[in-house]
Amino acid sequence: MTGIQVIDSSILVRYVSHEPGWEKAGDFVTTGTTLGFALLETGNALRKKAMRHEIAIEDLRDIVESLRSIVLIADDSPLLYKAVILAVKLEITVYDAMFIQFALENEGELVTSDRKQAEAAELTGVKVVRME
Repeated sequence: MTGIQVIDSSILVRYVSHEPGWEKAGDFVTTGTTLGFALLETGNALRKKAMRHEIAIEDLRDIVESLRSIVLIADDSPLLYKAVILAVKLEITVYDAMFIQFALENEGELVTSDRKQAEAAELTGVKVVRME
Protein backbone atom coordinates (compact mmCIF):
# COMPACT_ATOMS: atom_id res chain seq x y z
CA MET A 1 0.00 0.00 0.00
CA THR A 2 1.39 3.40 -0.92
CA GLY A 3 -1.31 5.62 0.58
CA ILE A 4 -3.59 5.64 3.56
CA GLN A 5 -6.27 3.34 4.89
CA VAL A 6 -9.68 4.93 4.41
CA ILE A 7 -12.07 3.87 7.16
CA ASP A 8 -15.76 3.91 6.24
CA SER A 9 -18.68 4.34 8.62
CA SER A 10 -19.43 0.61 8.86
CA ILE A 11 -16.02 0.07 10.45
CA LEU A 12 -16.44 3.00 12.84
CA VAL A 13 -19.82 1.69 13.98
CA ARG A 14 -18.44 -1.82 14.45
CA TYR A 15 -15.62 -0.47 16.60
CA VAL A 16 -17.47 1.96 18.86
CA SER A 17 -20.47 -0.33 19.42
CA HIS A 18 -18.34 -3.44 20.01
CA GLU A 19 -19.94 -5.49 17.27
CA PRO A 20 -18.29 -8.84 16.44
CA GLY A 21 -14.81 -8.16 15.10
CA TRP A 22 -14.58 -4.80 16.85
CA GLU A 23 -11.04 -5.44 18.07
CA LYS A 24 -9.78 -5.96 14.50
CA ALA A 25 -11.76 -2.91 13.38
CA GLY A 26 -9.97 -0.97 16.10
CA ASP A 27 -6.61 -1.75 14.53
CA PHE A 28 -7.78 0.01 11.37
CA VAL A 29 -9.66 2.85 13.09
CA THR A 30 -6.75 3.92 15.27
CA THR A 31 -4.30 4.06 12.36
CA GLY A 32 -6.58 5.05 9.46
CA THR A 33 -8.39 8.13 8.20
CA THR A 34 -12.10 8.75 7.79
CA LEU A 35 -14.18 11.60 6.40
CA GLY A 36 -16.06 14.22 8.39
CA PHE A 37 -19.52 13.10 7.36
CA ALA A 38 -18.73 9.58 8.62
CA LEU A 39 -19.28 10.93 12.11
CA LEU A 40 -22.86 11.78 11.14
CA GLU A 41 -23.42 8.34 9.62
CA THR A 42 -21.96 6.73 12.72
CA GLY A 43 -24.13 8.89 14.96
CA ASN A 44 -27.22 7.84 13.04
CA ALA A 45 -26.31 4.16 13.36
CA LEU A 46 -25.80 4.65 17.09
CA ARG A 47 -29.21 6.34 17.31
CA LYS A 48 -30.78 3.26 15.73
CA LYS A 49 -28.93 0.97 18.13
CA ALA A 50 -30.13 3.04 21.10
CA MET A 51 -33.71 2.91 19.85
CA ARG A 52 -33.43 -0.91 19.63
CA HIS A 53 -31.95 -0.92 23.16
CA GLU A 54 -28.65 -2.32 21.89
CA ILE A 55 -26.78 0.63 23.40
CA ALA A 56 -27.79 2.49 26.54
CA ILE A 57 -28.71 6.12 25.94
CA GLU A 58 -26.49 7.00 28.90
CA ASP A 59 -23.48 5.61 27.00
CA LEU A 60 -24.07 7.60 23.81
CA ARG A 61 -22.34 10.75 25.02
CA ASP A 62 -19.06 8.99 25.79
CA ILE A 63 -19.18 6.99 22.55
CA VAL A 64 -19.92 10.01 20.37
CA GLU A 65 -17.36 12.21 22.09
CA SER A 66 -14.69 9.54 21.67
CA LEU A 67 -15.03 9.50 17.87
CA ARG A 68 -12.90 12.59 17.27
CA SER A 69 -10.07 11.26 19.41
CA ILE A 70 -9.82 7.74 17.98
CA VAL A 71 -9.60 8.37 14.24
CA LEU A 72 -8.01 10.96 11.98
CA ILE A 73 -10.72 12.95 10.19
CA ALA A 74 -10.07 14.42 6.75
CA ASP A 75 -11.90 17.31 5.11
CA ASP A 76 -14.43 15.84 2.71
CA SER A 77 -15.74 19.04 1.10
CA PRO A 78 -13.42 18.99 -1.96
CA LEU A 79 -14.62 15.49 -2.89
CA LEU A 80 -18.31 16.14 -3.44
CA TYR A 81 -18.47 16.86 -7.18
CA LYS A 82 -16.24 13.95 -8.19
CA ALA A 83 -18.05 11.66 -5.74
CA VAL A 84 -21.45 12.55 -7.21
CA ILE A 85 -20.19 11.70 -10.71
CA LEU A 86 -18.65 8.46 -9.41
CA ALA A 87 -21.90 7.56 -7.62
CA VAL A 88 -23.85 7.98 -10.85
CA LYS A 89 -21.38 5.89 -12.85
CA LEU A 90 -21.21 3.09 -10.27
CA GLU A 91 -24.87 3.28 -9.22
CA ILE A 92 -24.02 3.65 -5.53
CA THR A 93 -24.79 6.25 -2.86
CA VAL A 94 -22.84 9.48 -2.76
CA TYR A 95 -21.82 8.53 0.79
CA ASP A 96 -20.12 5.36 -0.44
CA ALA A 97 -18.62 7.19 -3.40
CA MET A 98 -17.06 9.80 -1.08
CA PHE A 99 -14.94 7.14 0.62
CA ILE A 100 -13.96 5.62 -2.72
CA GLN A 101 -13.06 9.01 -4.22
CA PHE A 102 -10.95 9.85 -1.17
CA ALA A 103 -9.12 6.55 -1.51
CA LEU A 104 -8.55 7.20 -5.23
CA GLU A 105 -7.14 10.66 -4.64
CA ASN A 106 -4.83 9.48 -1.87
CA GLU A 107 -3.71 6.16 -3.37
CA GLY A 108 -5.32 4.56 -0.36
CA GLU A 109 -7.16 1.37 0.39
CA LEU A 110 -10.74 1.24 1.60
CA VAL A 111 -11.59 -0.63 4.80
CA THR A 112 -15.29 -1.55 4.84
CA SER A 113 -17.91 -4.08 5.87
CA ASP A 114 -20.18 -2.98 3.02
CA ARG A 115 -20.15 -5.57 0.20
CA LYS A 116 -21.67 -3.30 -2.46
CA GLN A 117 -19.28 -0.48 -1.66
CA ALA A 118 -16.33 -2.88 -1.72
CA GLU A 119 -17.32 -4.19 -5.14
CA ALA A 120 -17.72 -0.65 -6.49
CA ALA A 121 -14.34 0.38 -5.10
CA GLU A 122 -12.66 -2.59 -6.74
CA LEU A 123 -14.15 -1.53 -10.09
CA THR A 124 -12.25 1.76 -9.77
CA GLY A 125 -8.99 0.00 -8.93
CA VAL A 126 -9.08 0.87 -5.24
CA LYS A 127 -7.68 -1.88 -3.05
CA VAL A 128 -10.24 -3.03 -0.48
CA VAL A 129 -9.89 -4.60 2.95
CA ARG A 130 -13.19 -6.36 3.65
CA MET A 131 -14.34 -6.96 7.18
CA GLU A 132 -17.26 -9.34 6.88
